[in-house]
Amino acid sequence: MTLTAEQLFAAAKGQSIRFSQNGVEFVVVRSEVFDKVSNLLESDHDELRIMLARSSEANSCDEPGMEADDSYPAQP
Repeated sequence: MTLTAEQLFAAAKGQSIRFSQNGVEFVVVRSEVFDKVSNLLESDHDELRIMLARSSEANSCDEPGMEADDSYPAQP
């Protein structure tokens, strides 16, 4: 794959480059951008759920009366 000078300049500034080939859509991003979000693309988020649960406990989100925060109005 060869990028144009304009695409290379955009990528150097941190912009993503979108293109399609044979009906398949692609996005090219700088490696440091990919490295930051790659863990979000993994299908297993059990560790994140455990960390969020611990954070909730540490911030008293499990105290009586807090369950009201779990329901939201149908319209704002």
